[in-house]
Amino acid sequence: MSLTKAKYRMLDGAFVNLDDFGADPNNILDSTSAIQSAFAEARTLNKTIYGNGTYKCSSRLTLPAVSIYGNIVLDMSSVISPVSSYVTIGDQNHTLLTTVVSTTNFNTFVVADATGIAVGDTVLLSDQTEYSWNAARASYKSGEIVEVASISGTSITTTKPRFDSYSSSTNVYKFAENPSVVISGFSVIASGTETVASIRFQNLKNSVVKNINISGNTYTNIQVANCYEVTFENIKAQSLHSVLSSDDYAFRIVDSQSIRCLNLDLTAPR
Repeated sequence: MSLTKAKYRMLDGAFVNLDDFGADPNNILDSTSAIQSAFAEARTLNKTIYGNGTYKCSSRLTLPAVSIYGNIVLDMSSVISPVSSYVTIGDQNHTLLTTVVSTTNFNTFVVADATGIAVGDTVLLSDQTEYSWNAARASYKSGEIVEVASISGTSITTTKPRFDSYSSSTNVYKFAENPSVVISGFSVIASGTETVASIRFQNLKNSVVKNINISGNTYTNIQVANCYEVTFENIKAQSLHSVLSSDDYAFRIVDSQSIRCLNLDLTAPR
């Protein structure tokens, strides 16, 4: 008779432990690949990630949205030239469905084709016109996430009012997934030399992010993009003040709706 050693994550209802995948909680060995593998399995099994320690990473992390629990510190201080952010949590895959024809009021808009849009979906309205949101920069373009309450032909009614009007230059995107998660006990240490966000949360819906600590960056600390109905609680983000950047925001919200912020401790030049 042969015996098979069971991993903790194989038990019903158990966490997916970073250490089971070879991640080093003592900040000595490179844990990048182990962390990516653990998150991928947690997403597949719909389980919660657990970790307790400081984990050294040598490259940018793009992670699926899963619930996180414990005391996980990601040391990204040796990462060189990351793109967009040191850490990204959330789905990035989206599909262009249609374009906006007109807006009749702040709860209704008309699209060219409503195929692929269903009640309960959250879709991204993204105006492609430069300066459409603000004349300060060409990159400031109007956009926001809305939830579909009802559909009549090509007329879409949203659960909550929009904050902007949109024209035919506006694309309508749908994300592959809109996970609802609870993320608690998560920290990122940035290098302080790169002009990217420390962490980017994207495409979360009906989620809670709490007990987050971000440090070491001279650029945007936390970026929230394409999120709907997300609560951020007990967040600490401290920028280094040795360098003043035009995008040195402690907390930045982009193209999102219904973001609640409770007990934030933010330090940044802007």
